[in-house]
Amino acid sequence: MLRGKWRRSVIRLVLSALPLFVFIPHALGTRPLEILTRIENYLYDWRVRATLTRQVDPRIVIVDIDEASLGRIGQWPWPRDQLATLVNHLFDDFGVRVVGFDVVFPEPGGAEMAGVFEELRQSPLGADPAVVRELAAAAGRLDGDKAFAEALIARDVALGLVFKRRVSPEEPAELGALPPDFAVADPRIAAVDWVRPAGFTGNLARLQEAAVAGGFFDTALVDSDGVVRRGPLFQSFKGRLYPSLAFAVARLALPEADVRFIFDAARPDVLTHVELGTSRAPVDRNGAVLIPFRGPLGSFPYLSAVDVLDGTAPAATLEGAIVLVGTSAPGLLDIRPTPVGREYVGVETHANVVAGLLDGSFPYRPGNAVLLEVAGLVLLGLLTALLVPALSPPAGLALAVALASLALGAGFVAWLRAGIVMPVGGMALYTAVAALLQLTYGYFAETRRKRRLSRLFSQYVPPEVVSDLDASEAEVSLEGETRQMSVLFSDVRGFTTISEGLSARELTRLMNEFLTPITAVIRGHRGTIDKYMGDAVMAFWGAP
Repeated sequence: MLRGKWRRSVIRLVLSALPLFVFIPHALGTRPLEILTRIENYLYDWRVRATLTRQVDPRIVIVDIDEASLGRIGQWPWPRDQLATLVNHLFDDFGVRVVGFDVVFPEPGGAEMAGVFEELRQSPLGADPAVVRELAAAAGRLDGDKAFAEALIARDVALGLVFKRRVSPEEPAELGALPPDFAVADPRIAAVDWVRPAGFTGNLARLQEAAVAGGFFDTALVDSDGVVRRGPLFQSFKGRLYPSLAFAVARLALPEADVRFIFDAARPDVLTHVELGTSRAPVDRNGAVLIPFRGPLGSFPYLSAVDVLDGTAPAATLEGAIVLVGTSAPGLLDIRPTPVGREYVGVETHANVVAGLLDGSFPYRPGNAVLLEVAGLVLLGLLTALLVPALSPPAGLALAVALASLALGAGFVAWLRAGIVMPVGGMALYTAVAALLQLTYGYFAETRRKRRLSRLFSQYVPPEVVSDLDASEAEVSLEGETRQMSVLFSDVRGFTTISEGLSARELTRLMNEFLTPITAVIRGHRGTIDKYMGDAVMAFWGAP
């Protein structure tokens, strides 16, 4: 008996251990499963949406190149002198603090007029010195790039650029100019697994040289379901480090803040945080942060760019503000899916990161999250193997639901109290799988035991009665009970005299010829044979 119990316990442990060969490699990242990744992403998005502050942050204002602005000024790209006017109004008339452009200016402005002037120079009129002088003067007056560059000088403006993960043979790998790189003396920086693009589209050199800073605004890290949840603070191009637009803007807003890269004390090659002054941003292995979404679209003030150009924008909203110039116009393709909305304006993702850098408030996954997940899986496996078999199927199912809910609840509490992202989806699903295996094994083991007992019971009770008991699930009790029953006692008249005249073999054949048909008759009438007593048979009806 003890041996059978030990064998069943081993089987139970093996059943709980088998799924671990799938869930633990996923937790370690050696063999990730898409379904588990999607479950984790769904639970992460749910936590984000469940705890949104839903308060507008007035420190960061988005000057929006919206449909109204395109209708008034014209299609994008706008003349550079309009952009110069925009910058001048923001700093001179509204007193903003910092401006970041979530757009890139890789080509000269006024290219159409430049082509017209060149045609005139090549025409017969181009031989006239007076015409040449007038063309040169007109070109100077229409040089919007010059006006825009002059508007950028000596102002806290960061221009945007785009790093490209892949470059097709038909396009140039490098277009425009890069901003100054972020020089870091620490040799460990080179070993970090930064996003390493293949090329870039930057701004005109004269514009980038006039601006004090620049940063990339491309979506470098997109999860497998197409949702933007993370953003790298830096990318490494040809061994040089370049900041994101959000980091460049936040650094301009905090000019006295030092930048420090913090590595794990136990693992000196693992970057854990990037500090900007007193603000600390936890990063993953790619140097990326989880975007700290404040709320749904509109969590920052939006002002139409045309209102700024007209001077009708509310001065109180812009005074001392950090301004991001971007676009919500659908035709300009700066819409992306996020945990808080499937159609989220890209510039607002940068605003969320800027706010996080100012406050030091970022959700993060701790470095030991993998070990905690593996330990949780093993513990849940032991609990399901030891507790579920000791309970009835409904109670075992309730226990599995309780354990999965406990894992999910612990993850939510960690998120709510400290912004910690614990991978709980795999533990919840593993609990369900392990409990299902235990309950399934229990069902088949019980069915097998039931058949074995039925076979044993059928040696004494007619099989039809056993089948009826199984079908009706009637309770069989070993306690005494008073009941009216029919009892048969039969024997062979004169058996002693007969047996004295027969040999042992002949007597055996006689008893077989008598007991076999009478046994069949009794069972055929659903009777139970209590005992054989030599030539006598005792049988009864009405029990169990």
